[in-house]
Amino acid sequence: MARKQLDPAPRSYAANISLNRRGTGARIAEDAEHSADTIEHWLLHDALNARDMLVLVEQFCSRLAAAGIPVSRLAMNVGTLHPQLIGFSWIWEADDGFCDEIRVEIGTLNHPSYRRSPLYRTIEFGETIGGDPHDPELAARYPIMADLAARGFRDYLVTPITPIGGPQQHRISASLASMQVGGLSGTNGDVLGRLLRLLSMHVARLTAALISQNIAAAYLGEAAGRQVLEGSIQRGAGAPITAVVLVSDLRRSTEISELLPPEAMLALLNAYFECLTEAIEARDGEVLKFVGDGLLAVFPFDDPGDASTAAASAYAAATEALEGISRVNIAPPQQLQGIDGWQPLRTGIALHAGEVFFGNIGSQDRLDFTVIGPAVNMAARVESMTKDLQRPLLVTGPVASLLSQNLEPLGSFSLRGIADPVQLYAPRTKDAVEE
Repeated sequence: MARKQLDPAPRSYAANISLNRRGTGARIAEDAEHSADTIEHWLLHDALNARDMLVLVEQFCSRLAAAGIPVSRLAMNVGTLHPQLIGFSWIWEADDGFCDEIRVEIGTLNHPSYRRSPLYRTIEFGETIGGDPHDPELAARYPIMADLAARGFRDYLVTPITPIGGPQQHRISASLASMQVGGLSGTNGDVLGRLLRLLSMHVARLTAALISQNIAAAYLGEAAGRQVLEGSIQRGAGAPITAVVLVSDLRRSTEISELLPPEAMLALLNAYFECLTEAIEARDGEVLKFVGDGLLAVFPFDDPGDASTAAASAYAAATEALEGISRVNIAPPQQLQGIDGWQPLRTGIALHAGEVFFGNIGSQDRLDFTVIGPAVNMAARVESMTKDLQRPLLVTGPVASLLSQNLEPLGSFSLRGIADPVQLYAPRTKDAVEE
């Protein structure tokens, strides 16, 4: 039996901080000349081609090490604009040469360890903090110093790179540690200050791109956001794709909205959509649109041989979403506790497969990136039948033919705007999720 490969550089991170990805640990050519001047030249020329912050920070730190500048640990910290994150950090350590990209969640802002860290003073108030982690006075103010001292670091520095007055998502700071006493001060400090200012221009450039990616993904979805950022912004731009289309709609939404105040209705919709989106994204589906209390998602497939996989993923996502909604009814999450009038929470979900157009529609100045076509219309019409047939999940013939589940045939139905009757299927009653 093959042995599981061990992490060559195990690291742990605090609550609300998670590893996003790790660099290769690749080092630069050691037979070349490396100095502060060559690093500056690289920052002013070749680094302009950098498109990945992880690679940029890893190469910068490797050059510092090759030039003999005694930085043993470096972290570049940036803010971002993201529904769940306040920022990212790229952390490099000399002992293994790896650079980690970490995600910092919003909950970190109120965590005691962050509030008592030097980074908090730097990010929030623009302070530069440094010194020997073994200094009792410094250690008394910042608990992290004890950890740094235990690892053998003898100099530490955290400093803002951008002015404090700007928005949180535009702030950049650097944290450095050295094994040498005074390794980050004097001549080394001057050199590092100059190089970090040059590096910050690239960090600001790549951070802006990262923020754009986050915003596009949050509001358009990963695939649509990627296409827009790659240049698909002209009206009519796009391409036909084949996909399993999922359409859902909240039941009793008008009745519930009349009973609940707006903030309670918003909390309910968030809990409801979370059940759907988590299930869809876990199965590699793409949520394209929220329309009031409705949702549109697709499970694309390029090759006909992949159609069964897409259909199985969509069906599994639909059933998992219904199970999640059932759990919300049984044990409401905290944001819904104390709110009356919304139970039971119900939804209708329809699945249909076919070709759709994935692209830009709208006016010359206001566009929407979405999917349109007969397959989308069919899914919407079928979803409206879930209420009449009292089945939370309906599947059309093209999807049913791709599934291994023993579905219950419900018969053929004439749907508004659809020329031919449509054969509909549903999970057999004993397997169906109760409404």
